[in-house]
Amino acid sequence: MRAQNPGTRSSSLRRSGGRDWAWSCLVLLCGTLILCAYLSLHGHYRIENIDDAWYLSIARSYLHAGQPDDPVFGGNTGGVQLFGMTFAYLWGAVLDRVGWTKSAAHLLSTVTMLVGAGLWWRVARQVIGAGRPALAFLLLLLSNEAFFAAANQARPDTLTFLFVAGTVAAVSSERFFLAGLLAVLAFESHPVGIVAAVMGGALLAGRAVEGQLRPGLWKRRAALGLAGLAVGGIVYVALHWRYFGAYGAVVGDNLAPGNFLWVYYFEMTFRRHLPELAVLLVAVGLATRARSWRHTPVVSAILAGSVLASLAFPRANFHYAVLVMPGLLLFVVAQAARLRWLGGLLLFHLGLLAPQYLYLWVNNRGFDMDRYTATLQQAVPDDGLPVLGRPNAWFAFQGRTFIVYDYQRDFEDLAIAELWWIEEDTWQDSASPGLQRALAEDYHEVGVPRDLGPTDSPVRVHHLVRVPSQP
Repeated sequence: MRAQNPGTRSSSLRRSGGRDWAWSCLVLLCGTLILCAYLSLHGHYRIENIDDAWYLSIARSYLHAGQPDDPVFGGNTGGVQLFGMTFAYLWGAVLDRVGWTKSAAHLLSTVTMLVGAGLWWRVARQVIGAGRPALAFLLLLLSNEAFFAAANQARPDTLTFLFVAGTVAAVSSERFFLAGLLAVLAFESHPVGIVAAVMGGALLAGRAVEGQLRPGLWKRRAALGLAGLAVGGIVYVALHWRYFGAYGAVVGDNLAPGNFLWVYYFEMTFRRHLPELAVLLVAVGLATRARSWRHTPVVSAILAGSVLASLAFPRANFHYAVLVMPGLLLFVVAQAARLRWLGGLLLFHLGLLAPQYLYLWVNNRGFDMDRYTATLQQAVPDDGLPVLGRPNAWFAFQGRTFIVYDYQRDFEDLAIAELWWIEEDTWQDSASPGLQRALAEDYHEVGVPRDLGPTDSPVRVHHLVRVPSQP
């Protein structure tokens, strides 16, 4: 065998060292920018997200007043009657101690999502390899907008994401009892949690095709999985058996034709996620051309499971895309690693999302939620009267009857004799015609309305009394 030229070996080592240095710098840059995005946009990602007040008010109304439906918004979600009690109990246990503030709820969501990301990272290490591929996957997931949005809002599907991640991680580690239990808890936290069973099943099928499962243990695996499902089912029944009569109406009202991945890619503002879809389609095309799916059946099965999961829950809500996003990213990273394009993939992703997050920070950095709620609390007397306001105002009046602009039932049925109305710039667009008509025709104003400041938008407070009905 001919000895290698020392000069050639030295040149190879220098190139390898240069590539390692460039990768380390890229990872450091991505990590720094991701950290800056989370810190700077905490409380400023969306100045007002209707779901923050919606789901927190449902949880608090159940825990503090024993109301299992949706008294603040009057929605058709059923409150916690059939889903979401785990979210109410877990979030409530923390928020009762630290305060039911938007900031605290968002921080809790961020921590929950990070734990879920950690579980998916463990799966990635087993599926696409430890080291650079798994690290690239984690960076892409943490900065992906679907993930970032879920980490900066107070929706129960944040907890669903954790349970889905736990289900997949448990299947990957062959802990089938735990996988079955977590799959049911995912469904309890939100009906879209059915994704957990689909994704876990897809990974199991991929590992079976790849021959990674220990043979001869299928009966034991099935028994453990069914036992986990049974225990989870017992927990579900114990939480919700009183309200099973509402099952048909609630599920029927919340299932509508549509696909959450379609909405995420094609119907968001500026269709800003189309570049992500293009990258995914290129990865699928390259894998098909090279037939690499034969050598990586697990990531291919997870990709198929992600698409199938979006069909299993037919609802056109882009928020649910985060539940299958790890499966899509795993496939993209696997192809990029095969072609040694991980660095280019990270740079493309960074160039795509960094300007968007910077734009949000520039536009939203002046909003101060604490100042807003303090101003409202000072302006509205603590007299126990109901308050009508926009979703953000709920955080200022949690201990009293509050009706949101977007109230979805008949306002007349509440029979409110006297109330405080906080008028803001979203009133005309958010309130139903019936609610606007009721305030204009059935109430008269007491005193002079008060204009408040400083706030981030015009705010006027009205004291209204119902006009006595004519005999």
